[in-house]
Amino acid sequence: MKTVEKTIYKYVENIQKLRSMMKPSVEQESANKLLHLVQKLEAKDLYLTFCGHFSAGKSSLINKLSGHEILPSSPIPTSANLVAISNGDPKVKIKYRNEQKTKQSFQNIQLDQLQEFSKNGTEIESVEIQYPIPMLEDHVYLLDTPGIDSTDKAHLLSTESALHLADIVFYVMDYNHVQSEINFAFAKRLQEQGKKFVFIVNQIDKHQHQELSFSDFKQSVNQAFSDWDIHPEASFFISVKHDDFPLNEFEQLKWYLNRLTEIRDDLIISNVEKSMQFLLKEHIKEYKEQNQFKRQQLSEDENVNSDILLEKLSSLTNQRKEIEQSSNTYLERLKRELNDILQNANIIPAGTRDLAHDYLQSLQPGFKLGFFSTRGKIQAEQERRLHHFFEDFSEKVQAHITWHVKDLLRKYLNMNGSNDQTKLKVMEKIEAMDIKISPDWLVKQVNTGAAFSNEYTLNYSKHISQEMKTIYRKKTMEVVHHLVDIAKQTYHKKLKQVKHEMNQIEHELVNYKRLQEINKEEVDYEQQLFSLFHWVKQDICLPNLKDYTSTFSSNVTKKIDKVLEKKILESNEIVLSSSSNQKNLISNFSKKDYKEKIKNTVKKINTTYEVINDFPAMNSLSKSLLEKSDRLNNRKFTISLFGAFSAGKSSFANALLGERLLPVSPNPTTATVIKIMPPDHDWLHGFAKVKLKSLEAFKDEVEYAVDQLGLQKMTLDQSFQQILKLKASLIHPKAKPHYVFLKAAAHGWNEMQSNLGLEMKVDLEIFQSYAADENKSCYVEHIELYYACPFTNSGMILVDTPGADSINARHTGVAFDYIKNADVILFVTYYNHAFSRADREFLLQLGRVKDQFELDKMFFILNAADLASSDQELKDVTEHMILNLAQHEIRNPRIYPVSSLNALEGKQSGDEQIMVHSGIETFELDFIKFTNEELTEMIIQAANSEINRAKNILEQWRNNALEEAEIKQKKVKQLGDSFIELNDWLHHFELSESEVNLLIKEIKELLYYVKQRVTYRFGELYNLSFHPSDFQLTRKMDVKQALASAWNELNRLLSMNCSQEVLATTLRIENTMNHQLKEINKQILQQVVSKLSQYETEPLSFQNFKAPSIKESLNHAEIDFTWLMKQFKNPKAFFEEQGKDRLKLELEKKMNPVVESYIGEHEDLLIQQVIEEMKNWIKHLVKKHTTDVQEHVEGLTSALEMKLNVEEIEMKISMLNKPDT
Repeated sequence: MKTVEKTIYKYVENIQKLRSMMKPSVEQESANKLLHLVQKLEAKDLYLTFCGHFSAGKSSLINKLSGHEILPSSPIPTSANLVAISNGDPKVKIKYRNEQKTKQSFQNIQLDQLQEFSKNGTEIESVEIQYPIPMLEDHVYLLDTPGIDSTDKAHLLSTESALHLADIVFYVMDYNHVQSEINFAFAKRLQEQGKKFVFIVNQIDKHQHQELSFSDFKQSVNQAFSDWDIHPEASFFISVKHDDFPLNEFEQLKWYLNRLTEIRDDLIISNVEKSMQFLLKEHIKEYKEQNQFKRQQLSEDENVNSDILLEKLSSLTNQRKEIEQSSNTYLERLKRELNDILQNANIIPAGTRDLAHDYLQSLQPGFKLGFFSTRGKIQAEQERRLHHFFEDFSEKVQAHITWHVKDLLRKYLNMNGSNDQTKLKVMEKIEAMDIKISPDWLVKQVNTGAAFSNEYTLNYSKHISQEMKTIYRKKTMEVVHHLVDIAKQTYHKKLKQVKHEMNQIEHELVNYKRLQEINKEEVDYEQQLFSLFHWVKQDICLPNLKDYTSTFSSNVTKKIDKVLEKKILESNEIVLSSSSNQKNLISNFSKKDYKEKIKNTVKKINTTYEVINDFPAMNSLSKSLLEKSDRLNNRKFTISLFGAFSAGKSSFANALLGERLLPVSPNPTTATVIKIMPPDHDWLHGFAKVKLKSLEAFKDEVEYAVDQLGLQKMTLDQSFQQILKLKASLIHPKAKPHYVFLKAAAHGWNEMQSNLGLEMKVDLEIFQSYAADENKSCYVEHIELYYACPFTNSGMILVDTPGADSINARHTGVAFDYIKNADVILFVTYYNHAFSRADREFLLQLGRVKDQFELDKMFFILNAADLASSDQELKDVTEHMILNLAQHEIRNPRIYPVSSLNALEGKQSGDEQIMVHSGIETFELDFIKFTNEELTEMIIQAANSEINRAKNILEQWRNNALEEAEIKQKKVKQLGDSFIELNDWLHHFELSESEVNLLIKEIKELLYYVKQRVTYRFGELYNLSFHPSDFQLTRKMDVKQALASAWNELNRLLSMNCSQEVLATTLRIENTMNHQLKEINKQILQQVVSKLSQYETEPLSFQNFKAPSIKESLNHAEIDFTWLMKQFKNPKAFFEEQGKDRLKLELEKKMNPVVESYIGEHEDLLIQQVIEEMKNWIKHLVKKHTTDVQEHVEGLTSALEMKLNVEEIEMKISMLNKPDT
């Protein structure tokens, strides 16, 4: 004991020294927490801390451990504060945050007031409760923390602020949400802080042995955390509410807690050591982050060193010397090269010299051309020879002087500067430097007094060569002066730049020296702080659960095994009975009372069809009746099932079907779309159509997932090799779903690659593997299972969609199609987790489109309602659900609390009482009423309308047939004239320009508001993506991963928001188009009825707009990770020094044009598609009216011309007027 006291004293003394040594300029949070540790050590307080997501059952567990209902517990988040519970006389003390010191810091309240106060996380910092709890010794506290998945930042900070005091953390998870990313992330942080932690999986009474053995479930949980390199001290699988559940380890947990109090001193010292190490590291990190700003000011390049700087300086010194030397020798070098060109230029070669000789010869006195030469001929010969000599000489000058001199001048000009105006002018002078000589110039160079000879020819040639070179030299030097001026300017700029760079390097060398000093200060400061402590790695011996097992009698163990075995056998019996002949199965879908009305309507339709079918003028009406009869006889309703992971979609689907068809697992899987269909003659009961993804679609998904992990894009084989080598512990939790998908794809690649793109027919057993085995399901596009049961036999097609939080949720167009085209939408949310973040995004989309549907086709299922501890609690959760739906513009919702497990058990066992209590019956009766009354009634009304139209037409024919002959003749002529006129009018009818403009205006306005809404939501989506909890990591690589993950998440949310908004807009556009079509139809009817007063046609049906393909991602080429890293200094500067706000503004600036471009692109697509589609609709509408007008005229004309038998018509009218018709 003395050793413990001595150790505590030493720690307290050193912590006090440590606090006095800590720099006051650095934030004081670590220093304050160290003070808390001192107080904890002096009091020897042991904190057993309970953390977890909300509704995991933390408060209920603490109540059960305490033996009293101390804390309020509810599926709705209740604890917003830290609550410390200790043993003693009953009392409650509230501690306020009170930063402004405006009121008392503490307040005593009554225990029954606790629920009211515990929800105030803003003003209240913590709650201290004392209550007689024998299991808690003195100075032992149970600490309850707010849910770590709370959307309130204050709740998360509250939990984080208590962890340094936690001697051991009990992390509580709900059975259905063990493998959620937030659990991995939080457990990882605990481990990195050196915390001892224990996993508690609560609510294991939800486990279904027939779906998965409990040992397999435990193994999958342990393996998942092991894969992420997370290793708890122990794991307990418990049920707080069901003591008698055979595998409940609650007693072991109690034993473990009691044993912990026996090693209290060791636990406290161990935790203080770990907490001090962590707090010191955090303090040092904070100190270094403060210096980071100085570092960035001193040098932008973290990798710079003095050798690199000195090397750069040496290089620049050499550059300066070269520039100065080049400047001084520029003119000299140019002149030298010019002299070389002129000296080497042989412009009078032998051939040219011969021509000069011939010309000079012709100038000599006495030169003759034979015996008959005249003065004119001699002069002509002289001119001919001069011309040949001149042409040849000019060519040689051009080739040997002009071209070379120009090249030289161009070369020297290009050595200097850019293409500015001065340089361009000099270039023009160079290009214009052709020296033009004339034949006269050659003549003037002749010495007329010299005697003609070979020697003179040589002298003459040398003379003109020297003269020409002199002219060129003079002309060239005129340009050279300009070149020298440009060169001086260029060399001056270069020299100035080099000197500037040299000054910078010298400045950097000074800064580098200062950086070295800062680094040394940091090292010295760290060593100074840590030198106070001599850490001894001493692992304390925690309770060993084997010790507990040994105290258990074998009889008790055997009893548990027998109970478990009996439950499993009972479950198997239920499965077998349901899979055979369903003798005991109860189903509201089997009841036939609602089918009588449909049967009678079909009979009336068929009778009417038989009555009118032989009249050619009723062709269209006959077809319409057949179509409605077929729709009622073979009516199908598509039921789309939505919900987040572990909301219980598949369990609810199984309850509807009365069968355990869909795989149910508490572990997240790579979901695929599964349709349960009524069998037909092509697809018999018990077979499934499995459609695998195409190679292109699969590649796209793999590339997207690889990109989300920040990995390099490769071939599929190379990507999978990468993934299999990658450690899960290195993956940021937000990227976990993509890692899981890629890992499953990698494991299944060899088996599945050859089948990509195929459609396969499989039996039930193989169907289960494609639906449940991740290694296969990730390759599946969709599955259609053909299965006969009361639900499908009543015409229902059930579509189980991927979870709203699955990786497939990025394909917003797929989900939207199921929302739009479904006859009924069922949204399932979980009792203990009503409205996760994924739920909210999906509900937002439902809220966008709800008012666009003709009928309210949404049903909301509150699943696992059997978890409610009371009717009042169930009512509270339902009201919580109503409020949340109202926030998403979904008002007056149909909400049904249901227990899917109990419903299925009741149906399969034939126990109607269980079924009624499960809540499924209330839902099914309302559901059947909606599908078979409201939806079917629309078809019945349309059918009755057509039956009445048939009667009216027959009565018209009869009445016209009974008219007098003169009137008949007149009517026949009027009908003929009207038909010609209407036919011509309809032929030329088309969409008017004003109607086109109205559509364009509507589209532009709708998309304008889309842009406004997306822009408005940017801040919300940004805060969701860049959350402080995602950056509470220790390694530098983690910060980069966190930043990349946050950006990926923001981009995903923005892309999803844009695409969902545009998709919702297509529904509004569809309604606008239908409204316009209705007006156009009314216009056509008015025109037709004005000519044919008795004209009737089938009511206009609603048209489906085939929207163009909507892009699912934004193009943000300007934003890359390097740019993001420059905006992000460190987590503290980012979240506490307005760095986050600055990045938000910068990203908004960059993303707003991207969003505008996206919406503009879709505006063009939609306008084009809408106009094209509207024209097609009108074309078909006109064609239908043309046919109906023709049939109407033909029928009446036949009646007027007595081509129809009046008695037969009377008989048919009588048949249609019978009561049963």
